[in-house]
Amino acid sequence: MSPEQIRGEPLSNKSDIYSAGVMFYLMLTGEYPFQESSQIDFMKAHLSKQPRNFSEVDAQDVPEELQDLIMQMLAKDPEARPQSGLEVYTKIKEWIAKAHPERLHQTPFDNQFDGIDQSYYYGLSRGEQYNQTDSKPDLKYEVAA
Repeated sequence: MSPEQIRGEPLSNKSDIYSAGVMFYLMLTGEYPFQESSQIDFMKAHLSKQPRNFSEVDAQDVPEELQDLIMQMLAKDPEARPQSGLEVYTKIKEWIAKAHPERLHQTPFDNQFDGIDQSYYYGLSRGEQYNQTDSKPDLKYEVAA
Protein backbone atom coordinates (compact mmCIF):
# COMPACT_ATOMS: atom_id res chain seq x y z
CA MET A 1 0.00 0.00 0.00
CA SER A 2 1.52 3.28 -1.08
CA PRO A 3 1.92 6.19 1.34
CA GLU A 4 -0.60 8.27 -0.59
CA GLN A 5 -3.16 5.47 -0.36
CA ILE A 6 -2.65 5.24 3.42
CA ARG A 7 -3.22 9.00 3.64
CA GLY A 8 -6.42 8.69 1.57
CA GLU A 9 -5.09 10.79 -1.28
CA PRO A 10 -5.93 10.21 -4.95
CA LEU A 11 -4.04 7.30 -6.50
CA SER A 12 -2.13 7.26 -9.75
CA ASN A 13 0.18 4.99 -11.70
CA LYS A 14 2.91 6.07 -9.26
CA SER A 15 1.00 4.26 -6.49
CA ASP A 16 1.30 1.12 -8.59
CA ILE A 17 5.03 1.80 -9.06
CA TYR A 18 5.39 1.87 -5.26
CA SER A 19 3.50 -1.43 -4.91
CA ALA A 20 5.62 -3.00 -7.64
CA GLY A 21 8.72 -1.80 -5.76
CA VAL A 22 7.50 -3.63 -2.64
CA MET A 23 7.01 -6.80 -4.71
CA PHE A 24 10.42 -6.51 -6.39
CA TYR A 25 12.04 -6.02 -2.99
CA LEU A 26 10.25 -9.09 -1.65
CA MET A 27 11.16 -11.21 -4.69
CA LEU A 28 14.84 -10.27 -4.52
CA THR A 29 15.34 -10.43 -0.75
CA GLY A 30 12.69 -12.82 0.52
CA GLU A 31 11.58 -10.15 2.99
CA TYR A 32 9.36 -7.08 3.04
CA PRO A 33 11.05 -3.67 3.03
CA PHE A 34 9.69 -3.03 6.54
CA GLN A 35 9.59 -5.45 9.47
CA GLU A 36 6.90 -4.32 11.86
CA SER A 37 4.96 -6.17 14.53
CA SER A 38 1.48 -4.76 13.85
CA GLN A 39 -0.60 -3.52 10.93
CA ILE A 40 -0.60 0.01 12.33
CA ASP A 41 3.19 0.04 12.65
CA PHE A 42 3.46 -1.44 9.17
CA MET A 43 1.34 1.39 7.74
CA LYS A 44 3.31 4.00 9.71
CA ALA A 45 6.53 2.56 8.27
CA HIS A 46 5.21 3.05 4.73
CA LEU A 47 4.53 6.68 5.64
CA SER A 48 7.75 7.60 7.39
CA LYS A 49 10.52 4.97 7.42
CA GLN A 50 13.08 4.27 4.75
CA PRO A 51 13.12 0.67 3.49
CA ARG A 52 15.90 -1.48 4.86
CA ASN A 53 19.03 -1.51 2.72
CA PHE A 54 19.61 -4.68 0.77
CA SER A 55 22.72 -5.33 2.87
CA GLU A 56 20.55 -5.37 6.01
CA VAL A 57 18.54 -8.30 4.65
CA ASP A 58 21.59 -10.22 3.40
CA ALA A 59 20.90 -9.50 -0.27
CA GLN A 60 24.16 -7.84 -1.28
CA ASP A 61 24.25 -9.97 -4.43
CA VAL A 62 21.40 -7.91 -5.93
CA PRO A 63 23.11 -5.62 -8.46
CA GLU A 64 23.48 -2.04 -7.27
CA GLU A 65 21.57 -0.66 -10.28
CA LEU A 66 18.54 -2.79 -9.39
CA GLN A 67 18.82 -1.85 -5.73
CA ASP A 68 18.82 1.83 -6.71
CA LEU A 69 15.81 1.38 -9.00
CA ILE A 70 13.81 -0.45 -6.33
CA MET A 71 14.65 2.15 -3.70
CA GLN A 72 13.55 4.85 -6.15
CA MET A 73 10.27 2.94 -6.68
CA LEU A 74 9.80 2.95 -2.88
CA ALA A 75 10.22 6.71 -2.53
CA LYS A 76 7.67 8.32 -0.20
CA ASP A 77 7.12 11.19 -2.63
CA PRO A 78 5.33 9.96 -5.78
CA GLU A 79 7.19 12.57 -7.86
CA ALA A 80 10.53 10.99 -6.86
CA ARG A 81 9.45 7.57 -8.23
CA PRO A 82 9.80 6.46 -11.83
CA GLN A 83 7.02 8.15 -13.77
CA SER A 84 5.63 5.03 -15.44
CA GLY A 85 5.88 1.28 -15.73
CA LEU A 86 7.54 1.87 -19.08
CA GLU A 87 10.31 3.82 -17.34
CA VAL A 88 10.85 0.90 -14.92
CA TYR A 89 10.86 -1.58 -17.81
CA THR A 90 13.33 0.57 -19.77
CA LYS A 91 15.72 0.82 -16.82
CA ILE A 92 15.61 -2.96 -16.25
CA LYS A 93 16.14 -3.61 -19.96
CA GLU A 94 19.10 -1.20 -20.00
CA TRP A 95 20.62 -3.03 -17.04
CA ILE A 96 20.15 -6.40 -18.78
CA ALA A 97 21.77 -4.99 -21.94
CA LYS A 98 24.84 -3.97 -19.93
CA ALA A 99 25.09 -6.91 -17.54
CA HIS A 100 23.84 -9.77 -19.74
CA PRO A 101 23.65 -8.71 -23.40
CA GLU A 102 23.18 -12.33 -24.48
CA ARG A 103 19.84 -12.40 -22.63
CA LEU A 104 18.44 -9.14 -23.95
CA HIS A 105 16.05 -10.78 -26.40
CA GLN A 106 15.49 -13.95 -24.40
CA THR A 107 12.23 -14.58 -22.57
CA PRO A 108 11.69 -17.13 -19.80
CA PHE A 109 9.52 -19.21 -22.12
CA ASP A 110 11.68 -19.29 -25.23
CA ASN A 111 11.40 -22.74 -26.78
CA GLN A 112 9.37 -24.04 -23.83
CA PHE A 113 6.23 -24.67 -25.85
CA ASP A 114 7.74 -26.22 -28.97
CA GLY A 115 5.57 -29.13 -30.04
CA ILE A 116 2.95 -28.54 -27.31
CA ASP A 117 -0.68 -27.82 -28.07
CA GLN A 118 -0.93 -24.32 -26.63
CA SER A 119 -4.73 -24.36 -26.71
CA TYR A 120 -4.50 -26.42 -23.50
CA TYR A 121 -2.85 -23.50 -21.69
CA TYR A 122 -5.05 -20.92 -23.37
CA GLY A 123 -8.13 -22.69 -21.98
CA LEU A 124 -6.68 -22.76 -18.48
CA SER A 125 -5.81 -19.06 -18.66
CA ARG A 126 -9.47 -18.31 -19.42
CA GLY A 127 -10.46 -20.08 -16.21
CA GLU A 128 -11.70 -23.36 -17.68
CA GLN A 129 -11.76 -26.26 -15.27
CA TYR A 130 -8.82 -28.63 -15.37
CA ASN A 131 -9.95 -32.23 -15.37
CA GLN A 132 -7.40 -34.46 -13.62
CA THR A 133 -8.00 -37.14 -16.22
CA ASP A 134 -6.71 -34.75 -18.89
CA SER A 135 -3.16 -35.47 -19.91
CA LYS A 136 -0.78 -32.62 -19.19
CA PRO A 137 2.12 -31.90 -21.51
CA ASP A 138 5.51 -32.47 -19.95
CA LEU A 139 7.06 -29.02 -19.47
CA LYS A 140 10.71 -28.67 -18.65
CA TYR A 141 11.59 -25.22 -17.43
CA GLU A 142 15.19 -24.42 -16.68
CA VAL A 143 16.36 -21.21 -15.11
CA ALA A 144 19.21 -19.69 -17.06
CA ALA A 145 22.28 -19.15 -14.93
